[in-house]
Amino acid sequence: MSFVKAIIPAAGLGTRFLPITKVIPKELLPILNKPAIHYIAKELIDSEIRECCLIINKEKRLLSHYFLPTNAPLKKVLSKKKSTILDSVDYLIDHLSYSYIFQKKPLGLGDAVLLANAFVENDFFSVLLPDDIITGPVPAQKQLLDSARNKQASVIGVTRVPLEKISSYGVIDVQEQINDRLFRVRKVIEKPTVSHAPSDMAIIGRYVLDPAIFKALDLVRLRLDNSELQLTDAIEVLINQNYPVFAYLIDGDRFDIGTPTGWLQANEHFEQLAKTD
Repeated sequence: MSFVKAIIPAAGLGTRFLPITKVIPKELLPILNKPAIHYIAKELIDSEIRECCLIINKEKRLLSHYFLPTNAPLKKVLSKKKSTILDSVDYLIDHLSYSYIFQKKPLGLGDAVLLANAFVENDFFSVLLPDDIITGPVPAQKQLLDSARNKQASVIGVTRVPLEKISSYGVIDVQEQINDRLFRVRKVIEKPTVSHAPSDMAIIGRYVLDPAIFKALDLVRLRLDNSELQLTDAIEVLINQNYPVFAYLIDGDRFDIGTPTGWLQANEHFEQLAKTD
């Protein structure tokens, strides 16, 4: 198993950022001078991932343009100025391959992952949600991949959240604590009430998944009637089929840039980092 492929589900409409997302995909909104998707691609490369597939909709073709080589007129202007301003983008283009799949309807995260079945083939793979920007000394996805390789099993990223916010997340029920950060998962509960939350560890947008997840997603879809296909439901199927699933308590600062408030906080954080460099 090579663990070198990743899926980035990015077909969401970004309604919380309207009206700007009527024209610009939310993944291209800037965090300082780089779009959010730039930080996700850099995390993939730093985690030794070499191929990624973005799930987009037909209105978000601009996302693919960011990872194309610089056009000739711009390159000519920059060469005259001896500018290195695009070196960081060129690095992303040179070190990661990009493919794209269109999601025709917003049918849930599980549907987006299922669309990439042929891309993944029969290997463990990563899923990174671009709404979550995570900073730290070790890339968040690498933390999960190291555990997944060691256990040869699925690993989902979690963080501790205040109980008053727990009902906004999928939450893990711990079967066994392996070490300070790694846990065997007994069950996943989607958006529990405070009184029914089995822990304070909530699932965030980082996953390493066994390719068996695709059969689990197919099973879940058979039960649905045109409703959204949830990835957590398929993870629950894996657990019930005795596939080991672990959760890793990610070490790093997380920003939910799917909301204007979280996006502003991320900008403030990266501005402070830039001042200390």
